Amino acid sequence: MRRSAVFLDRDGTLVHERGPVAAFSTDWLYPYSIPTLLRLAGMGFLLFVVTNQAAVARGLVTADEVDAVHRGLAAELAAGGVFLQGIRYCPHHPDGLVPRYRRQCAGRKPGAGWLHQLADQFNVDLSQSWMVGDHATDVLAGQAAGARTCLVDTGHGAAWAGWARGRPSVARASTLADVPRVIAQKTSQPRYRKAGTGRDGIE
Repeated sequence: MRRSAVFLDRDGTLVHERGPVAAFSTDWLYPYSIPTLLRLAGMGFLLFVVTNQAAVARGLVTADEVDAVHRGLAAELAAGGVFLQGIRYCPHHPDGLVPRYRRQCAGRKPGAGWLHQLADQFNVDLSQSWMVGDHATDVLAGQAAGARTCLVDTGHGAAWAGWARGRPSVARASTLADVPRVIAQKTSQPRYRKAGTGRDGIE
């Protein structure tokens, strides 16, 4: 049986937006993150973190530091009863300063490479899943994967509010804490197709 999942952006969605982070800190998580993830897990969703970390390509942090940060994040969540199925990140950027990471990558949002790979690995039905983040690239990655999407107003989300309002297929939430309610509400509503695929784009 295929499962549903919530794919979460990291910075500005799950944790405070602080720029490049080389070490995990317990005050980095939003205070509502663990309770919200517990609610989402209770709703039957698998939980993943999918994040762009171009700071690696720019030489601001190392891949080993990012890996250590993610181990700390996973451990902090687990201590609160939240168990992620996976954390995936893209260290690449086409304008990166570190030659090893200077390239375009399908895993870099708005690409949906990581979502597709995780869906295949964990038998996830993307059409019944969600991508949640604070940036247009999160929304576009989710849409490219065929998932539903939700833009949160934290992090960079407020700057993308006007962009999102013009797209009825994009759900909105003030913070991650509001996402379970939004998902519950939207699940009972019709989905929007891409423009031109149905009357008013609704399926």
